[in-house]
Amino acid sequence: MSWAASTVTLSVLSFLLTTGNLTKAFVVPSSAATARRASRALATGARQAAGGGAGRPSGPPIGKKSKNGVGKSARRVLPPPDKLAGPASNSYLERKERVEKQNWKSFGKAAGAAGKASGKRKGGSSGGSGEDGRGGTASGMAKVLGPPEGDQLQCPHFAECPGCAVDRAFDNTPIMSEASSFCDTQMALAARAKLGSRGEADAPRYSIHLGNPHGWRTHAKLAVAPTGKYGGVRLGLYKAGSHSVVAIPNCKVHHPAINEAVEVLTKAATKARITGYSEDRMEGMLRYVQASVERSSGKVQLTLVWNAEDYRGATPHLQLLVKELRARAPDLFHSIWANFRTGPGNAIFSRNAHAWHRCAGPEFLKEAAVPGGISFSFSPALFRQANLDQFGRIVEAVREWTPNGAAVCELYAGVGLLGLSVADKAEWVRCSDVNAANPRAFARARERLAPDVAARTTYQALSAVDAVEEGEADGATCIIVDPPRKGLDAPVLASLRERAGSMTGAVRRIIYVSCGFDALKNDAVALAEGGWRMVHSEGHVLFPGSDHIETVAIFDR
Repeated sequence: MSWAASTVTLSVLSFLLTTGNLTKAFVVPSSAATARRASRALATGARQAAGGGAGRPSGPPIGKKSKNGVGKSARRVLPPPDKLAGPASNSYLERKERVEKQNWKSFGKAAGAAGKASGKRKGGSSGGSGEDGRGGTASGMAKVLGPPEGDQLQCPHFAECPGCAVDRAFDNTPIMSEASSFCDTQMALAARAKLGSRGEADAPRYSIHLGNPHGWRTHAKLAVAPTGKYGGVRLGLYKAGSHSVVAIPNCKVHHPAINEAVEVLTKAATKARITGYSEDRMEGMLRYVQASVERSSGKVQLTLVWNAEDYRGATPHLQLLVKELRARAPDLFHSIWANFRTGPGNAIFSRNAHAWHRCAGPEFLKEAAVPGGISFSFSPALFRQANLDQFGRIVEAVREWTPNGAAVCELYAGVGLLGLSVADKAEWVRCSDVNAANPRAFARARERLAPDVAARTTYQALSAVDAVEEGEADGATCIIVDPPRKGLDAPVLASLRERAGSMTGAVRRIIYVSCGFDALKNDAVALAEGGWRMVHSEGHVLFPGSDHIETVAIFDR
C-alpha cells in the first residue's frame, strides 16, 4: 500500500471512530463477499467524510417516529398518552410494511463482527427451549451480536447459547415493534368506531413492561448429554436444529438457585456414575432435568427425567444419585422427583400419571402470583410461569380490567391462577383446563380464600372447547382466556364471534392473555368481525433476551 493510500485509510478510520461508525465498518473479511462488504463500508465512510455528513443517529428522540412508524414512547411506559406524538390513523398494513422493510436479520451484525475480530465474541446460531419462547427461533429472529461495551445481559454464554437472541434493548425487538403497531391500530379503530375522528386521536397506546433482565427464570428445563462412558453429565440447551447440548452453568437469566442446583447435580452425577442420555444411541440414564424455585425459600424442586420404564428399572442408580444430592446440598432442594420416560421423541415428560415418583420432600411448592396474594401449589407435573415476578404484573392488569360484580369464566385456566385472583370482586368464577392434575392444585389454593369467596368458585377438568359446549360460560359476562401459542380453538372463537344464541352470548368483555402474538393478531381480526373492539392492550416482556412478547388485550362489545 502506498504512503498516500495509507494516509487516506487512516483518515477514514479516524473519521469513523469519531462518528461512532467504526464498529459498522471494521470487519474481518472471512470470504470475498465479506471483504467486498468491508470495502463498501470504508468507501461509505470516506464519502461521508468528504461531504461533511454525520453518521446515522442512534435512534429518534422520545416522542418522534422511528423508522418502523411506531413512536418509541408508545412502546415504553414513559410519558402519559396525551404527550405521545404522531397520528394514530396510519393503517395497520402501512405500518406493518414499514416494520417488514427493516433488515432485522442483520441488525447489529456488523458491530458483532468487530467484537468477533477482537476476540470478545464468537458467532452462534439462535435457538430456543421451545416450550416457553425463551429463544429467538420461535419468531425466526437471528441472534444479535453487538459490541461488548453495550452488553446489558453480561452473560458469558450468550454467543453460543441458543436461549437468548439479544443482549440489549430487551423491550425493542421486531415482534415488539409489530405488536405495538398492530395494537395501536386496533385501539385507534375501536376509538374511531365509538367517538369518530376525535376518539381516534385520543386512543390509548400500547405500552411495554420490562422487569429485571437478570435472575428472572425460576423455572427451567434443561437437556442432558453424556460426558463419559462410565458417568458424568452435561446440562444445558440444545443447539438450534440439533441434539448437541450447550452447557450454561453461569446463565444470567437463571435464578441463582438453579445454577447452584446444576453445579451440584453435575458433581453428584459424576460421583454416582450416572450417565447422560445419548439421542443417537438411545442409551444412558438421565435425559432431562427440570428445576423450579420456590421464591420465598430459595429452594429448588428438582425433577430427574430417567430413561427407565419405572422406579424399579431405575434402581439402584436413581437412589444413589438422590442420596448424593441430599448429602451435598441438604438445604438446597425443596423436593426431588423422577419422571420415567423411554423411547424416541422430543417430549420431555411422560404424561402417564404412573410415570411420576417423589423421591424426597413435599409434594407441592407454594408461590403467590403477587406479593400478599393467594398462594398456589405447584407439583412438577403442573404448568407454571418461568418468570413469576413479571407475570404478577399481568395478574394485576387482569384484576384491574375485571369489572366489579362480573360473572367470570376462565378458559385455558391452568391451576386457576387468574380466575382465583379476581374471585373476591366477581359474582362467581368458573375455571377449566384439560390437565387432570389441575383440580387438586386449584382446591388447595381455593382453601386459602375467604369461605364466602371460595363458595363462588368452581373448576372443571375440561378443554376449552368442551367447557364452552358444556355450559361453563353460560351466563358469564366476562371471559378470561390464556390460550397456548396457537391461540383460541376454532369453536371457542366461533362462539365468541356470534352476537346472540351462542353459549357465550352474554359476554361483554374478553380479557385475552396472549403468549403468541401471531395468534393474537388472527384472533383479534376475527373478533373484530364479530363486533368486538380492542379497548386496551399492554405488552409484558416475560423472557428478556428473546424476541417474544406477552400481551394483555381487552375486548368489549
